[in-house]
Amino acid sequence: MTTKDKWLIEMRGNLSMVATVIPTISFQNVVNPPGGVRSGQSVLAENFPNEYVLFLKLNSLYLISSLTVLLFLVSGLSLANRFLSSILSLDMYVMLSSLSLTYIVVLSMVTIHHIWDSTKTIFYRILYVWIAVIGLLVLSFFTSVVSWVLNTFIKH
Repeated sequence: MTTKDKWLIEMRGNLSMVATVIPTISFQNVVNPPGGVRSGQSVLAENFPNEYVLFLKLNSLYLISSLTVLLFLVSGLSLANRFLSSILSLDMYVMLSSLSLTYIVVLSMVTIHHIWDSTKTIFYRILYVWIAVIGLLVLSFFTSVVSWVLNTFIKH
């Protein structure tokens, strides 16, 4: 077994673990929403309806993207296939980004206003750095895909 084969097997296991934990978090966020529940309704949904809707959308996005990763991994498709592993990477970018954005949205809803107002700048800066890193990774992804397409179809 080559080093690359060992790495792929290990990576599949690590991705499976991460993609299994994420839906658990997402489900728990719906069952026990941030801020708690009063009379069967989310407290934050009443106090911050727009932010809460954004929270639900992002929470659903990282649930679906993590389930997509799990589906991909249990399908038995080979991670050695460059195109499929690229799709998996892109899905992981979506999953981790939506999880990160969910964190900031929830943080803004559960933090006392005067504390949030004095600290939100650092969280926005962290978010901008995250967006830049993801942007570079997505650019690298598309460059790789275009290169693969050109090499595959133009050579033939």
